[in-house]
Formats: sequence, C-alpha cells, structure tokens
Amino acid sequence: MIIALHGYYGYGNLGDDLMLYLVLEQLRQRYVTASYRVLLHPDADARLVITPPGTQVEMRTVSTWRERYAGVRGAAALVFGGGTCLHRFGFCGMYTNFAARLQGVPVAWLGVGADDVGRGKTRLKAKLALRSCQLASWRDEPSLQIASELAPRFKDSLVAEDLVFLALDSPTLKVRPQRHSSGKTLVVGWRDLAGYLTDKEQDRAIQHGADAVCRIAAAEQIEHVSVIDVADMIDLDRDAELAGALARRGLNVEHCIGLSMQEKVETIAGADLALFARLHGLMLAKLFGVPAVGVGYASKLHNFGQLLDRSPVLELRQVVAGASPLVAALKSEVRTPSEFIRPVAESRRRAAEHLQLLNQMLSERRSRAA
Repeated sequence: MIIALHGYYGYGNLGDDLMLYLVLEQLRQRYVTASYRVLLHPDADARLVITPPGTQVEMRTVSTWRERYAGVRGAAALVFGGGTCLHRFGFCGMYTNFAARLQGVPVAWLGVGADDVGRGKTRLKAKLALRSCQLASWRDEPSLQIASELAPRFKDSLVAEDLVFLALDSPTLKVRPQRHSSGKTLVVGWRDLAGYLTDKEQDRAIQHGADAVCRIAAAEQIEHVSVIDVADMIDLDRDAELAGALARRGLNVEHCIGLSMQEKVETIAGADLALFARLHGLMLAKLFGVPAVGVGYASKLHNFGQLLDRSPVLELRQVVAGASPLVAALKSEVRTPSEFIRPVAESRRRAAEHLQLLNQMLSERRSRAA
C-alpha cells in the first residue's frame, strides 16, 4: 500500500516538518509494510525532510499537472498532515487534490487549520480545495467554523488538538533538552511579518522585541539568548535582524542557523524562557514546560492560547507600539507560567484521533476493494 503526503515540507519549517514526521510515525505503527510518497514543491529541499527510522519514503517534486497526477497515482490516500491548509497567503493543494479525486484517490486533511481566506479568487480556491476532500479534521474550533462556511458538509467534523501534541508520546523522537552551559537561556524565534505589517512596522516590532529581551534578561539574570530559525528558508533575514539588534545591546546572543528538526525541538525544550512569533515554537515551549510568550500575528496563536488557563499571546499591534507589553507578559510568565486547561496526556490522546479517522477511512477502502 502506498500513502501519499503533501504539504509545506522541505522548507525547514519546524511545525510542518515535525507534523510530517509524527504522521508518518503513527501510520507506520499501523501499516508496517506500507510505503510513503512525500510530494514537495519545486523550491523545497528534500534534505530538510526528516522521516522516522525504517520508514520507506520516496520524495517527489511536483510542479506540473502531469507530475501531480503521477504523484498520487496508485495511492490509497492523499494526506495533508497538519498546517494551515486554508489561508489567503498559504498552501491548500487545490490542484493536487483534483489530481487525486480524478483517480478515485481519497483526500484527507488531518488536524489542519483555517485562517482568513480572503475574498474573490483566494476564497474560491479555498472552497474548491476543501470540497475535493473526502475527510477533514481540525486543530481548533475557529478553523472548523471557517471551513463550515466554505463547505457546510464538514460542520460536524472532528476538532481535536494539534498534531504536534504527539511529539511528547513519540517512540522515536527522543527529546533531550539542550541547556546552555553559561546559565539561564532565553530562546527567541521571530518571523517575517510581510502581509501583516509594513516594513517600518516590522522594524519597530523587532526593535521593541530586542528592547524587551534586554530588559527581561537583566531582570531575570538570563546569561544567554538563542535566536532560533523556526522556519529557516522563510524567516532567516528577520531572525538575523533581531540577533544583530540584541548583540548591539551587549547581550550574549547566538543565532542558531541550520539546526536539524531534532536540534530545534531540543533547544526549545532546554530553555528557561521563550518568546515566539511562530505557533509551533510557542506550542512546543509550553508542551515542554517552558514559560513562553507568543506574538499573535494570526488567529491561530490566539486559538492556541485558549487551551491555556491564561493566554500568553499578545496582539501584534501591542508589539509594534512598544516594548513594555512584551516585558510585562514575559515577567508574568516567569512569575506564574500559564498552564494547559486539560491534562497534556488527554490532549495527546485527542491529537491521535485525527489518525484514527484516517485509519477508519483506509480500512473501509480496503474492505470495498476486497
């Protein structure tokens, strides 16, 4: 049996690459003899895609219609594992969906998110992409609401935790938190906010972020700051700007470039405090018990904040306005870290429900074929 997987893989994006790893791991536990075909965009780098040990994975680049059609040929399913599939800036795989459905290959979106899909052509594309799915499950209620407006038949589909929650239960991803030898460490992960802020606003946000980090480092005796590229091929320039701003302020700062997926997770897990403008950086920090604050450039960060007893996510406009809101939020997290409303073990179980839906769909398909 061949299972095809498609998504924003091979860009060094920690969240997407980690979700692919976890989905493959879960599938391999059930379908031991299956092989997997990961479909990549033309500018993706297959070397950045990490797969579980012993998993038979073929990497294919798809760009043309013919390549997409061939990429899903003979597959038992086309799976999009996690990520924001419905977004005005993002990837929704519309043409690959169509290529699958033309061949009778079911399309499954597992634990995905939906954000502002915009209007006009972008909304139409999102609607068409979703309507070509046979199965869809969501990482939060607001995503389900957006999807239901586009395709009412999904209004009762599953909502469960983000697939990244499976990281704590992974039998092969053995996380060993990396603590810095010089003392307490603050990990920062920024992002390019083009489309959300003007260039001048981005510059102000970075300067205010650097000011806030300096002030909290002095207040909490933090000896080292690690600026980590949560999405290497996307955020590198902005992370470099932030690292430079921190260095000019006299901090002991390291810009961690080119870390593997495992190293990124272990760097986050070993921090004493974290500040992220990326959803899965914030999510992993909280999963590993690290006090953390998020910069809410998109609704998905605020949606994650609702899983905690007190949301540590700031509005983007607060960061543009000044450093003080960030400093206050970081101090509050250090003093009383926000905690998950439900036990993390239950959230891991809920995250696994996305894969259970896929297993059910594949079992029904195999029964009909027999």
